[in-house]
Amino acid sequence: MSAHFITACIFQKTVKIDKDVIEYHEKLTRFFSQFRAIGTNYNQIVKILCHNFSEKKAGTYLFRLEKETIELVQVTKEVIRLTQEFEGQSTLYCFQTYGY
Repeated sequence: MSAHFITACIFQKTVKIDKDVIEYHEKLTRFFSQFRAIGTNYNQIVKILCHNFSEKKAGTYLFRLEKETIELVQVTKEVIRLTQEFEGQSTLYCFQTYGY
């Protein structure tokens, strides 16, 4: 997107900045950071469960963790789908705005 902006400035075209795109990118970046933190915490939890609890009790907690992980995977797939949809609309917007 920034290359399009610079090119438009050089050739003195009107540049439209889509604030929705910027906001979506910022929120997606924050989501990705949180997702990475969850992965780190997940690994720590598994180690703690296996180290501090009996095999049966750790297995029970890991089963619950697995159910939550499946839900997180579904949310992540939806985020990917929405992002692809949003990128498709943004690309179309860029083509219309810049005449590509």
